Amino acid sequence: MLTNIFMTTYVSSTLLLFALLSLVSCSNNSQETTEESQPPAQRTERVEATKDKLMENVVNEYLSIKNALVASEAETAHKGAVELLSMVDATEMPALQQKTKEMAAVENIDSLRVRFDSLSVALYEQVKESSYSSQTLYKQYCPMAFDNRGAFWLSSEEEIKNPYFGDKMLNCGRVEEEISF
Repeated sequence: MLTNIFMTTYVSSTLLLFALLSLVSCSNNSQETTEESQPPAQRTERVEATKDKLMENVVNEYLSIKNALVASEAETAHKGAVELLSMVDATEMPALQQKTKEMAAVENIDSLRVRFDSLSVALYEQVKESSYSSQTLYKQYCPMAFDNRGAFWLSSEEEIKNPYFGDKMLNCGRVEEEISF
């Protein structure tokens, strides 16, 4: 009698498990079929929209870092670099990944500004290669940065707010390029 109860419970449990696995399997297949049945143009548009949203988030975080450096807020700039790293870490932007890692690894304001220069170059190249069009950006340049070597940065505003000197030379620089698509 105990064996019959055990066997009935075992068979019932096995059938229930099999039914659930079949249901999950069918549901996953229907999603894949739906994606595959979409025209390639729609899939491409969706991928491009995702890339554009990622680039928009990356640019916005970069601008937050720039603003923190303008205000000479090292802790905020460092946190922004760590956040940016989490965004670009799994992307196909190796130069941007590397420069962001380098910036996230430092915390003092002078080191952050040095790394921001390299990050700006990498982001500028990525923006120029992409179809980023969420906002107009301005490539701004300060000829006095880094002992007169000069450096540029990107800004969403035409007004100069220098991240390399902060309030010491807040308005040092010029707009070199307007980037809009």
